[in-house]
Amino acid sequence: MAKALSPMMTLRDFENGYWYLDQLKNFAERIGIPAAKKLRKDELEKAIVAFLRTGNAALPTKRSLRKTGVKDVERGLNLKLRIENYTSNRETKNFSSTSPRTMWLGSRRERSARERAGDAGGAGQKIEHQARPGNGVS
Repeated sequence: MAKALSPMMTLRDFENGYWYLDQLKNFAERIGIPAAKKLRKDELEKAIVAFLRTGNAALPTKRSLRKTGVKDVERGLNLKLRIENYTSNRETKNFSSTSPRTMWLGSRRERSARERAGDAGGAGQKIEHQARPGNGVS
């Protein structure tokens, strides 16, 4: 297995090695593959294989690498609206983690396992053994 990615490596060396995503992105950027930082690992591998075969750096995908449209945060976060253009930020994460819980549980807090066990009569209560024939308690 080759130790580092190189434009001079053979196709066999590349295919027999295991490469991490960050290694592939850095190598693809070095050899001139367009939009290398936005590609998935399988797309990067395809592009690098094509480069090693032909010597030409080309974009391996026809999918749009740019998200278009209005972000969900700009549209307003609402349980009735579908998530279409997710943005990873604090406001969206807080909404997605609290809103469904509020919708299903109402405004009440879910009780802990210890609180639920207390209803059964076992938490913190002294259990007295009753004398039964044959159990050795008198």
